[in-house]
Amino acid sequence: MKLKPPQMLAMISLYQRELENHLRPLYSSQENVGCLKEFLPSGEISKIADEADGPDDFCVKLLNSLRESPLKNRLYDALLNFLKLQDPNSDLLKWFALSADDNRRSQFNAVLMYYDEFMQHLNVKKTIQYLKLFSKYTQIVAALENNFHLNVESPEANKKNLVENDPATRKDFSLTLPDITVNSAMNRDFPRRIYYCPVEESMTDFMRHLDLGTTSLNPRYSEIDFNWEGIPERDNYERDFHLRSDWLRKKTVVAAKIIKSHLDFARSEGRRAKVLFMTPNSHRYRTSTIQGAANSPVLEVIKSHDLVLSTPQMIVNLCEPTVSDSLGKPSEVFYISTFSLIVFDECHRTQKKEPYSMLMRFYHEIKNKVVPEGHVLPQIVGLTASLGVGNAKSDIQACEFIARICANMDCKEISTVRRNLGELASFSPYTPDECELVEKKSKIVSGWNFADTLTDMMKNFELRMADIIRIESISLSCSVAQKYGQWVNTQLRYLPEVEMEKDVKTRITEVFEILRLCHITLLLDEDFNSLEAYNVLKMEMEARKATLTQEALQIWEGLQNRLSSLSNSENEILRALESQLIDQHLKKSDFRCIIFVQTRQGVNILKRILNGSQKLAIYGISADCISGINRGSSAESSSFSRQSQKEVLESFEKGEKKVLIATSVAEEGLDVAKCNLVIKYNYATNVIAHVQRRGRGREIGSRCILITNKKELKAQEEQNRMRENIMNAAIARIQNCDFDLENEVEKLVLKKWEEILFEDKQSEKRVACQAQAGVLYEILCKKCNKKLCTNQEVRKSLSQYVVCKNDFWNKVRTFNLSPAELERDQRFGSVGKIRCNGTNCSNALGRIVLISEVRYPCISASDIVLRFEADGSVNRKVVKKWKEIEEKFFTPQPLSVLDKQIMRGAMPTVQATQIETFDVLLPI
Repeated sequence: MKLKPPQMLAMISLYQRELENHLRPLYSSQENVGCLKEFLPSGEISKIADEADGPDDFCVKLLNSLRESPLKNRLYDALLNFLKLQDPNSDLLKWFALSADDNRRSQFNAVLMYYDEFMQHLNVKKTIQYLKLFSKYTQIVAALENNFHLNVESPEANKKNLVENDPATRKDFSLTLPDITVNSAMNRDFPRRIYYCPVEESMTDFMRHLDLGTTSLNPRYSEIDFNWEGIPERDNYERDFHLRSDWLRKKTVVAAKIIKSHLDFARSEGRRAKVLFMTPNSHRYRTSTIQGAANSPVLEVIKSHDLVLSTPQMIVNLCEPTVSDSLGKPSEVFYISTFSLIVFDECHRTQKKEPYSMLMRFYHEIKNKVVPEGHVLPQIVGLTASLGVGNAKSDIQACEFIARICANMDCKEISTVRRNLGELASFSPYTPDECELVEKKSKIVSGWNFADTLTDMMKNFELRMADIIRIESISLSCSVAQKYGQWVNTQLRYLPEVEMEKDVKTRITEVFEILRLCHITLLLDEDFNSLEAYNVLKMEMEARKATLTQEALQIWEGLQNRLSSLSNSENEILRALESQLIDQHLKKSDFRCIIFVQTRQGVNILKRILNGSQKLAIYGISADCISGINRGSSAESSSFSRQSQKEVLESFEKGEKKVLIATSVAEEGLDVAKCNLVIKYNYATNVIAHVQRRGRGREIGSRCILITNKKELKAQEEQNRMRENIMNAAIARIQNCDFDLENEVEKLVLKKWEEILFEDKQSEKRVACQAQAGVLYEILCKKCNKKLCTNQEVRKSLSQYVVCKNDFWNKVRTFNLSPAELERDQRFGSVGKIRCNGTNCSNALGRIVLISEVRYPCISASDIVLRFEADGSVNRKVVKKWKEIEEKFFTPQPLSVLDKQIMRGAMPTVQATQIETFDVLLPI
């Protein structure tokens, strides 16, 4: 029977003596301690053995310590597992496990539920006298009396002997509790009289025999009238999914037809079918969030739907092996073969360590090991507008690159539209590429004076830094502007690794942070205008004013007025952009234009500039913007919530806003039928993005233009067109059978499996070496060097890394998330944020996340420093991601129930809205 926590604790009390005897081997060796070690701090069992006065004393103290553990409600299961490993055939295991089916016929569970009261009221002598009335109990009573004689001085032991009889005897007993009275909802008196009654005896005769009557006994069962109503068959499978064809055209419509055909065919064959449609971006679909910090709600959603829309990381998290509790019990295992068809939208992302590739890793494991019973390998369908060519310089090399992507997905065929090209063109017209190269600012323009003045300011800060520490600098010439930014960021990243006095490090850090800000200002001046660039610089410097050193403040105040007087709104590239928008309006007033900008900060600036343009206002042209749902460092670069994205897209589609300014988030899947102008604003990347952006122009006669003042971007765009031609030639070669894709994929799939096996072995070896080395890593604040915790206190829960140390909250300040942050970070389970409380520090350390209703500090790898001893010296290392920490330094232990219990009692008082921690995309 299924026991409740009070019943489990009662079983431990009941079989205390026998359990203590089975714990005896641990006195001499703790090798077989198994899951019991999770209930006590590390090394505690050895400590108890050292302090005990022999094996008997050790067993008593160990069991008492286990019963006092914060995880005591799980101790029953742990002891059960321990007994199975120690002696699977023992009588104690049979009794302790309540394995006899006849236990369900008794009320032994009621005894366990009220164990303490039962033992208090149990009268052994009278119970034995009653049992003697039944001849069938003669042998049992004789054995009990013999034990009572042996334990004449231990009344408690006699009571336990009476109760803990062999389960085989319980089939002859039915414990009845006739005098239960309920005084209130919160208080139940245990019966004053306990009787044993043979189950084959009439309860009425039994009660009359004892002169109890029958009026005091409530019936145990009442008659229930079941009105059976047949469940109608699901005769319409189409109702379980619907794809919005008004937005999702082209390849997604193809996917919808494939999915429908797959489900219909499976139904006609009487086979199981379940489809997973994955997309890296979710702004195209209506989404539904599932609350909770365990996988079970997500699993229930998957089980109850024929079609599930999801981001790939969600499914990766499901497939990752996890431990549900301290007993080492695995959570419900999820296999990728649960799905019979998997559709990868934007499948060109199935490369390297992308979530798509990580998901396919589970596919390859099932394919090369054992497919779960009742499952088959899912069919894989990939969708993309551009596969890319990598670094290929010929169509043969491009074929090899494409084959590697296909091998990652175990796909051996490529399908493109080869017939009905005319019909396709009516839905997806060909858009030619254009490039408008704008001359850079002339030095006569005062904006160059702004840039020169800002460069002088940067040189002053560099000279100040040179007085403090010798660091090799780099030229500030415009030709290496990007390299200068990389140099500053590299210095800032590795500066925490350098041991120096705190005051010196603070001054050096301040200089580099200001240099980075000034470099960003130079880039904004080049892309937009000096007025917007100055406003950004001023806002950031004013925000830092309270913490600036006196020297830095003097340099800034000495040049601030000059920079302000030199700033203006002039920029040739902005004039070219205005001209393109006005020309498009004159050709067709009901036009739509998407402008791609590199950064979120640039998106906001360009929106402000265009909406402030008097020329555009004359024609009623206004703009709105959209960017990724990611964490921003400032209000200027903050990202957009899903709701705001939806509102902006609807406004753009309806024509309320003719211009949409976007980051790369709009490259994939955004479908607005009236969009006839795509502008890449001083921004060009790779061939995939080149094709994706051009494809946003949906109307016949659409144009795609790169407007830039950088010759290198024009050259890059020409290279993208060349690589697109190579890609098309490679696909044609494959489809014309001039390249044996199937054979190449088969070889690469075998190689892929060998790589997976090698990576697994290397990972196991790495973890073993890390454990053997036993290096203690101190985790410090990156800014002030304050010790936060050690690697021994870091735990991993799915893709999150949290600190499990109750006094950690004393080392940080906790803050509520703003409404925008709360909506933006809900997929991470964030309910707050933490900052270091070191003197003059306030360094951002990460988030507060909610897992199983417990708050944990989730620290960011990029905001900490690792300090450790190696080869006799103290080392300091900075990292970008936790994956790097796992590969090079240490692997955190998985989050256990003991950790949850510890942190539950130490949760900070941070007010935050309840957050859904899982994001699952469901059918519309």
